[in-house]
Amino acid sequence: MRHAIVVLNLPVPDDRRVWAQACALRDAGVDVTVLCPSMRGHAPGTRTLDGIEIRYLRTLEGKGLAGVVAEGVWNTLLVLAQLPFLLRRRVRTLQVCNPPDTLFPLLALARLARIRTLYDQHDLSPAMASARPGFERLRPLLELCERLTVRAANRVITTSVEQQRRLRDRYGVDARVIRSAPLRGDHRHVPGTGALLGYVGVVGEQEGLEELLDAVAIVRKRHVDLDVAIAGDGPYLDEARAHAARLGVDVTFTGWLSGDDLEAFFEGLDAVVVSDPESEYNHHCAMNKVIEAMARGLPIVMRPLRENLNLAGSDAFVTDGWSIDAFADAIVAFAASTRDERVRRGNALRARYEAHVEWGEQSARYVETVTALGW
Repeated sequence: MRHAIVVLNLPVPDDRRVWAQACALRDAGVDVTVLCPSMRGHAPGTRTLDGIEIRYLRTLEGKGLAGVVAEGVWNTLLVLAQLPFLLRRRVRTLQVCNPPDTLFPLLALARLARIRTLYDQHDLSPAMASARPGFERLRPLLELCERLTVRAANRVITTSVEQQRRLRDRYGVDARVIRSAPLRGDHRHVPGTGALLGYVGVVGEQEGLEELLDAVAIVRKRHVDLDVAIAGDGPYLDEARAHAARLGVDVTFTGWLSGDDLEAFFEGLDAVVVSDPESEYNHHCAMNKVIEAMARGLPIVMRPLRENLNLAGSDAFVTDGWSIDAFADAIVAFAASTRDERVRRGNALRARYEAHVEWGEQSARYVETVTALGW
């Protein structure tokens, strides 16, 4: 049996979710082919890595509204042109991941060829568009593409409970939740009594990093000793640096970290801070930084987004509302917490991770879903 996975926003092994899925299938005796972009130093062509066949495609990355539309059209046509390759490889099951949600023609053609199809909804694309200034005009088109993709798939999986509920309510689809794999799930954090908060992730327009800096400024005016380190980059990094300078808030910007450098960053933290503000997209998103912290038993300071509450619940330091002052209050509560309280919360978060998120259970659910689809 051969299973093919198409992912267009990141290559493997950089896309940890897709790579973990491919490795889980390989370990279960399934032949795996991944079609992905030739970015981040990967050249176009086909090669094998750790027993997994990878076909890197010369995809397009568009900027601006017109560029994103052109990207979707080009990349969809590019993937459609790979269908003869998939047929020659005797693919039995085909999985497409979003974004984008434009691969429904591939799913439809694959079903005509008697290939069973799986849609892996990573993100809520219509909500992502609404969260980006100038892109809200794409929402009706993206909702149509989402609907067509769901209808073209024999089975749907997703990353979050909130997205599962939406798929059921909107399309009557019983999607299965398969959580994403953390970077490293075997490291346990030993809570300290310091107050070093760490932000990990993209520095974009919907992550609320400027609001975090505003909250830190308030905390320091209350004479609370606190340090903040920001690991990540993105289109709004320069704006975040400038905002910190305007506030006179001294924070550390490490840039993008990966591998051992990222692990060392986590080991030095006293808590992970999740600054993402209220939005439709953020409420539905299962955030990797929350899962990473839970896997380590690392305390979390966060705002009350629904999916993050599904993950971490009240075992995190959760803000009472969405205001900057409420955010500052939660940060102060963490900074004033005892080591015993941090240990208790960290252990509870780790227990939640082991019960509901740990990749061993998730990978078994994923392999079961794929093999049941193909046999």
